[in-house]
Amino acid sequence: MYAPGPAGDFTPATDQFSRDRRAETRSLLVCIDGGRLRERSPKAGRRPAGQKRQGYHTDWREPTQVVIQWLNEQGRKCNETLPIYDATMADIDGVFQLLESYLAQIGAGNADFVIFCADGARRYWARFSALAQKLKINAHAEIIDYTHAKQNLWLLAEQLPKKLGVQKQATLFKNGKPCSGRAS
Repeated sequence: MYAPGPAGDFTPATDQFSRDRRAETRSLLVCIDGGRLRERSPKAGRRPAGQKRQGYHTDWREPTQVVIQWLNEQGRKCNETLPIYDATMADIDGVFQLLESYLAQIGAGNADFVIFCADGARRYWARFSALAQKLKINAHAEIIDYTHAKQNLWLLAEQLPKKLGVQKQATLFKNGKPCSGRAS
């Protein structure tokens, strides 16, 4: 849809995003998550005799993905405007510079509410409040994404005493969600 550019260099997709729906009277969802990919680099030297290919080293790299989208009054994705998707191989400072430039472009400081959503990595959580202050965002929340929250709930469930038994543990956690059952 668009080619990423240096911070502050916006593409037609971002301009359309900000033109279609200004930040007034809307909630904005900002999601950040890391990933892993293997990047191939050719092996040095000559190709070994009897082999057809040179060979590759495949080192793991960690890109960071960013998704910015509007939410409607019910808290669901707004279908009137396309979300912004971007990813970078930059370090955490580069990720937050990219995020800051997008949020400044769309006027996130005027939004009623901004929700920052990420996994449990501390490198994100330490920077959200500073970013909100810098962009003059009045109201914001920082939440962990569903998948990582569910994972942490199961870690908690595994710490329950074994004497409770499977049935009582199941009443405490159904389908990955805590319920109002009591374990006595």
